[in-house]
Amino acid sequence: LFNIIDHMSPSGLEFFTNEKYSKYKEAFEKARVEYFKQYGYDEAKSKKLSNEITDFAKTIQAKSQSIDNLQNNPLDYYKIVTKSELKSLVSNLPLDKFLAKYNLSSYPYFAITDQGHLEELNKYYKEENLPLMKEILKLLILEDVASLYSSADYARILSGTFYSLNSNLLNYQQAWSVYESYILKPDMMGSILNKTYEQIYFTEAEKQEMRDLINKIKNQYKVEINNSDWLDDSTKTEAIKKIDNMKVYVGSTDKNEKPSNAKLLSKENGGSLLSNYILLEQEKSKELATTIKEVKKAELSQFFVNAFYDPQDNSINMLTGYREVYRNIEDKYAKYAYVGAVIGHEMSHAFDSTGSQFDEKGNVKKWWSENDQNDYSTRKQKIADYYSKFDVYGIKINGELTVSENIADLGSVKTILSIMESENATNDDYKTFFESYAKLWNTTATKEDIEAVMISDNHSPNKIRVNAVLSSMDKFYEVYDIKEGDKMYVAKEDRVGLW
Repeated sequence: LFNIIDHMSPSGLEFFTNEKYSKYKEAFEKARVEYFKQYGYDEAKSKKLSNEITDFAKTIQAKSQSIDNLQNNPLDYYKIVTKSELKSLVSNLPLDKFLAKYNLSSYPYFAITDQGHLEELNKYYKEENLPLMKEILKLLILEDVASLYSSADYARILSGTFYSLNSNLLNYQQAWSVYESYILKPDMMGSILNKTYEQIYFTEAEKQEMRDLINKIKNQYKVEINNSDWLDDSTKTEAIKKIDNMKVYVGSTDKNEKPSNAKLLSKENGGSLLSNYILLEQEKSKELATTIKEVKKAELSQFFVNAFYDPQDNSINMLTGYREVYRNIEDKYAKYAYVGAVIGHEMSHAFDSTGSQFDEKGNVKKWWSENDQNDYSTRKQKIADYYSKFDVYGIKINGELTVSENIADLGSVKTILSIMESENATNDDYKTFFESYAKLWNTTATKEDIEAVMISDNHSPNKIRVNAVLSSMDKFYEVYDIKEGDKMYVAKEDRVGLW
């Protein structure tokens, strides 16, 4: 059942009970049937098991929290309990055996996510439910390795379920090719491919350029915080401490990732893609059991075009793949948009509705004064209300769901503009920045795409990430001489921002 707890997270279960996810729920159920049929069950048994798993999910979800709440309230999913309290919560489960396996028996405290969710799973752990639990674990394994034992069958399942939701997506053969080349292989090979890719495409000089830009943005954030007229001195001190202690990881080598010790087998020696994948996973499990007491970064595929902030260790992470976004861009202010704004966005997460509840060491802690917390809540709500007025294809933005990402976008652009002001940027420089920022988020999306994204994505659609943000920047009005009556005009008193 620990595997079930790990895979069936509270947020995932909401797909089975919230009506807005109905067509995606149907796709998941259809895929489940296909996985069981691949295993050897007939149509009737596969459908019966799929329905029973859905009923199980609904039962657990009845006591679980919503996606919106979990995304915006970390204190609700990061509850510290003593070992005895945890034993009481999971009284039906063999907790001592689990803790011993991972060398955790001596730990006095544990963090749990969603107490109601855990309590319902504990109730389910009974002898009469054992057959279905075995089938759920079997399904989780089938889902995990489906792409490895038969790419043709896996592609067919994707085509008949998830890709059928939107005809504008790549056909499944193309989708499989992309998945196999850019996700599956890098994920399996881990640090070996990461380091090789990085050595070829991300020079040490380029990485140092990024570290320098990140440090420039960190310093400007300290200026923004010190100049804030609504933060108490005690809160400013803690915020500055958080920035000063913020770790910076550019590429994989900054994190000293080590290759797996798994001994893979060639085809001639009886190995296969599936068997080697299992060996890699077993080695990861062994490593977890021996090093779980260390606080360490997870190994990430450097092939992804992404950057992110991790509140649990207060770090900015820029993956090697992001180099492709600005590879051919030389203009300083265009680079501020393509790279600086993204770094600033991630740094802003240290102070959004989630990150603001973690301290400089990544611990959940209330470090804001009560007055500042109240002011912050007021500003946060104004930002949520502001975004709720925007729409794409007539679909209103969920300002509450997207508020953390919107705070990050606003804070990022404001900070970059402040850096440009300190460098005496010209109007042409500002135009380069604004227009490059728009190009960064330029995309084509159908109404179906937007509907799918807006169901659960806590990012606003790309169009809004440009228009809503720039419409709240005074410099944007000055540079383009925007007046009342223009389409992007927002009255000064209605413009929003945290700083």
